Parts: sequence; structure tokens; C-alpha cells
Amino acid sequence: MKFSNILYHQHIGRMVKRHWLTSSKKILNNGEIEEVAKQLEILNSNIVDANAVFSGKNNITQEPHKKRVPGEIYYQGNHQIYSYSTDSLLIEGVRQAQVLTNTIVLGNLPSRYVKFLDNLKIPDTIHEDVMRSIFSAHLFDAEQKKTKKLHDQFRPAFNFPRVYGITEERKNLLILDKLIRHSERLMKNKANTNLQKRVLNDALVKVTFEKDGNEIRMDLLANQLISSTKPIEKVEECFQKNPEALPDLFPLKHTSSLKIGSNEEWEDLYPINSGNPFPHPHTVFTTFSSNTKTRYELPANKSQIKSRSLLYAFAIAAAKAKQQFGSGVKRLPYPIVVQAIQSNGQSYHFSVFQLNSLDLSEQEEQKNVWYEMEMEDLYTHCLYIDGKPHLENYNPAIISKFFTFYIQ
Repeated sequence: MKFSNILYHQHIGRMVKRHWLTSSKKILNNGEIEEVAKQLEILNSNIVDANAVFSGKNNITQEPHKKRVPGEIYYQGNHQIYSYSTDSLLIEGVRQAQVLTNTIVLGNLPSRYVKFLDNLKIPDTIHEDVMRSIFSAHLFDAEQKKTKKLHDQFRPAFNFPRVYGITEERKNLLILDKLIRHSERLMKNKANTNLQKRVLNDALVKVTFEKDGNEIRMDLLANQLISSTKPIEKVEECFQKNPEALPDLFPLKHTSSLKIGSNEEWEDLYPINSGNPFPHPHTVFTTFSSNTKTRYELPANKSQIKSRSLLYAFAIAAAKAKQQFGSGVKRLPYPIVVQAIQSNGQSYHFSVFQLNSLDLSEQEEQKNVWYEMEMEDLYTHCLYIDGKPHLENYNPAIISKFFTFYIQ
């Protein structure tokens, strides 16, 4: 009970006086220290004052803590280990990814892709369904979560009310899944073709490779990965002997902006077991959003975004090559082709990567090949106008390229 003035006036302090009187007559029992001291006396043990033992000065000198400085090199064990993870971005974008993976970049898609696109005709009903799918993913979904914070550059300290709605990650996954379903509908022989592919969500890929004496580890989580019973046919055999084909990054290095990894045990990991009936990689899907930034918290440019497609396709192809041909393979007996589609729900980037060799030194004559197209928008605006859903500038070429990749 709380001791208040009213309670004190009720018993005129008699209970307080009684409490102090009874407490003063209590006999304190020995604690644990006294009991241990008695047992030591019985055993004829000498009890020494602790101050007499620790009176001398400690000769151990503690080194001052060294703060990490951005850009400074730290060594883990005998050598330095770099890492590239899902949230990493290369500071030089595609040019740095070329040097890192010993890859030649070729514009446009391979010739057989272009021929197929020229002869492809998508029915109008499919385009109508794609537009409804855009509305469903961007406007009609029932998710209500905190979206990105609003920011005004002219009033940086002003706090806007939080907006609830469909998150960017949710929009990306929904529209990718719907475009895959529409591609399945376009197949002429669905029973034979669609049953030869499987979709794997959240595919984890780990691979280690060496580049000019530096060990680099890649730990990537792909949003979706399509695997098939048969590998994609090679697109081209490229033997490049011109040392100037790769860009010059001077004064930077191919490891610039890569994080320093820990010196721990690491095993290469391909997300599909060798005994699986769908072991071959077909297409990897990755997403990006407005939260995708560089290591220095700067907004990402198009080149940095496109470099993610190259590195994701390289990591999956390299992990498959090590699983199939052994961890020490350099030049592959036959190339491995992986397609990559990257999107933020509105912009799409299509590319095709062919892995010819895991010998990434500058002296290697056989280069890897990467075909890529410029990023295109599926639409310009998807919003409500006067309470009605409105879609502006729908691009029908996206579903055509999507289906071209799916049918390979």
C-alpha cells in the first residue's frame, strides 16, 4: 500500500514506529562469504587480503582500438577476400563487371532471338490480360504496408505523413509471376514445353572465383529462377585476342567498391541438385527498387543496375559449371547460356550471358559473351484518375521479348 499523508494520519505513525522497532531486534545471519570463511578456517587455510595481492601494477598494455576508415584495406588471414552480395553495386557499372568477369558486351540480342521476334505476333487478348495484370499488381492488390518515405529536397527536415499501400517489392513479384503465366499461355504445345520447365523462388547461389590473384566470393539471392530439362543452345563461339576489347578502369581496379569478406570456410552452392530432372539454368529474374543504392548511399544509375544482370547470370552459370565439370574447371567443354531479366515493375532489362571460361585472367583469349538491350518501360503511368484506374503508354514489346526468352 502506498504510504500517503492520509494513511499516515490514520494510524499517527504507530505502524512505522512498530516496524522500525521490530526490525532493529532482528539478528543478521551470516552470508555466503562468512560461511566460506568458516570452512576455510576449519581446513587451516590462510586467508589473504585481496588488496595485498593486486597492489602491483599490471604490465599488460592494451592496444588502442583502431577505427575503420572507408576505403582502407583490411586483410583477413593470409590474403584478402572480396565479396559481392545481393545488395551490392559496382561503382563503374557494366564496365567494371566486364573486367571482373572477363566478358565482352555485344549490343542487341542474338540473331536467332531477333528473327523470332520479327515473326512473332501476340494476340490482342493477351495484351488486354497483361494490362489487367498491371492494374492487379499495382492498384488492386490488398496489401497495406508502409511505403517509401516521402522526401522534399527543399525541405529536408519536414516529416510527411506515412503512406500505406502496395510495396515496390510486392509489385515486382506480382507482375513477374503474371508475365510468366501469360508466356505459358502462349505456348502452342503446352503439354510438352511447359512441363520441361520449373520455377524456383528465392534461389540462393554461392560461388568463388579468382581474378588476378584476388579471391572474390558471390552470395546472391535471385527472386526467381527458371530451370529446364535441356540447356539453352549456345549463341556464339567468341575467341577474342584483342587485349583492348575490355575497358580500362584506371585509376580504379576491378575490386573497387567491393566489400571485404570474412575469411571463413566457403562452399560453392548451386540451388538445384545434380540429380534433379530440371538441372539446367534457363532464366534468372532479379528486381530492383528505389532503395537500391551504392555502398556510399548514392542513387544507382542505369549502368550500375544493368551490371547486376551480368553478375547474376555469371554467378549462376559459374555455379552450374563447377557442379557439372568440377570445381577446378577453367575452359568449359561446352558453353553454358543463362538468360537474365531484371525489373522494378515498370522498367525491364533483357540480356543473355554465355559462359565460355572461368579463367578470368587478362591473358585468357577466350572471353565470355553478354548480349544486352537497353532498358524499356512497360508503361509510363499507372494510377487512379477521378477514381478510375488509368494506364498510360502500354508497351506491347515487353511481353513479346518475355515470351521469346521463355520459349528458348
